[in-house]
Amino acid sequence: MGNKSENASIKCRRCGVELNEENSWERADGVSCYCVDCEEQFYKEFAQDAGFSLALYFMCLKFDVPCMPMLLPEDFNKQTFESKDTRWQWYLSALDESGNYLQKNGEISRFSNGVTDMLRIFGKDFTERDFGAYVRHEKERVARLPGTQIQRDRWGWDEQYTSVEYDELDRMYFNWRASFKGVQITPQMDDTLISVTKFKRTRDMLVRKGSYKEAKAIQAMIDQMLASENMRKKDERPVEDMRMDAMVSYFEKAGIMKHGEFMSYEDTARALAKFAQRPSKYDYTLDACDVFMLDFINTMRANNGLPPVTEIDAKYAVNDDNHEFADTPNEREIANMKYANIGKVTRVGGSAKKKTTTKGGKK
Repeated sequence: MGNKSENASIKCRRCGVELNEENSWERADGVSCYCVDCEEQFYKEFAQDAGFSLALYFMCLKFDVPCMPMLLPEDFNKQTFESKDTRWQWYLSALDESGNYLQKNGEISRFSNGVTDMLRIFGKDFTERDFGAYVRHEKERVARLPGTQIQRDRWGWDEQYTSVEYDELDRMYFNWRASFKGVQITPQMDDTLISVTKFKRTRDMLVRKGSYKEAKAIQAMIDQMLASENMRKKDERPVEDMRMDAMVSYFEKAGIMKHGEFMSYEDTARALAKFAQRPSKYDYTLDACDVFMLDFINTMRANNGLPPVTEIDAKYAVNDDNHEFADTPNEREIANMKYANIGKVTRVGGSAKKKTTTKGGKK
């Protein structure tokens, strides 16, 4: 049963049984002083005098649990109710499963977090009939509201969004959240995502109206909020790379995993060897680069009334210290050189090198 006490070392005040995580509930002020069976007995005693609905309200008040009548089915007060012998435990489980047992900040909900106005719930005569009418009225009212309950909880009830606007906010939110794959989204970061999504919608509306100055001010607020939470792209922290889902994603990109599973030893060895090799940044050779540089030099010489040269000074040549150029010319480079009738350019005036030489290796 959810939200039970994990380490209870006290005994039930009513029956004396030792309380543990299986037979007691954890409340806002700590572990309940009664076991689940004795709490159920309290409910039955209240129900015998006041009825099932009012007994539920009294129990919520006694044990500091939020009263949420909207969770109750229509037959809760009838003998046909599926859990008629354990109504109180059924209610606590329903409260837990609906997410109302805990507040958004993770703390256990109190009675004050539920519906507390008795007259609103039971009417002036405190009858079961008025209670049932309240539940039906509230459910009908909520059913007419735009959006789903989850959307209204996330984006608020007071902004008067339409169902279409709720869906658009969800789309923007989940698309943006997906960009943080592999990053631990804290509750505070999630609150920032929600707030910024609202601001983005407001910004887009201002842009459509032509209010660019106001839209720029909203964008500045968005940038400031993201910066304060280190949620910009440039704020990504290396520590996040250690998350398991992020590591799997990187391994798949590197070619050493496929569909979340490691490949065979032979395939992994080949992928690692390929991954360890620095890929060429340019698809042409250093010889072609020398041709480009010589052409630039001769253009500048022509602009200054000087004759062209056929050799390039080493101080103007590019060195391939990082192995960024191709080792051999491709077909396109060979064809272009042949078409332009250009051969290899000679370097003079220094000891410039084209490829770095490693110990025991060749240029």
